[in-house]
Amino acid sequence: MVAFVTLSMGSTIREERDACDQVYAGFDECTEMAYENYAITFENGNDGRPDWLSRKRCNYIKAAVEDCGNKLIGDCASEEEVTAKKDHLLKKILVEFQNRRNEWQAEMCPTVKEHMDRMKAEKAGGGNKANIGGELWAWSSLFPY
Repeated sequence: MVAFVTLSMGSTIREERDACDQVYAGFDECTEMAYENYAITFENGNDGRPDWLSRKRCNYIKAAVEDCGNKLIGDCASEEEVTAKKDHLLKKILVEFQNRRNEWQAEMCPTVKEHMDRMKAEKAGGGNKANIGGELWAWSSLFPY
């Protein structure tokens, strides 16, 4: 009886891990598609409307970070954990944009504005960060432009 319980628990853990692996694989596919769409848009060039680069970067950030990231919320990660991971990525993206010194206007992007508001609130409140564990998403390749 004890052996059955142990084997049964091991099977359940493996199934949960497999399910999370599928969720993360779906996330990876989602971010790849978001990048492909962004790259195509970038290659097509300026559409002539104002703030083209800011709009296209914002669309990409929303798709890759917000939309794809939200797919992770559930049994594999809590909303708080996913938000903390998204904030970590957005910090990196904002630094990259500042280093490029081009027409990026962060305040025009709702996803970035929400992140900046959370960071201000966190700073004012003495920090209320979610624990994101030892895993930091390897999203550095998601934003080459």
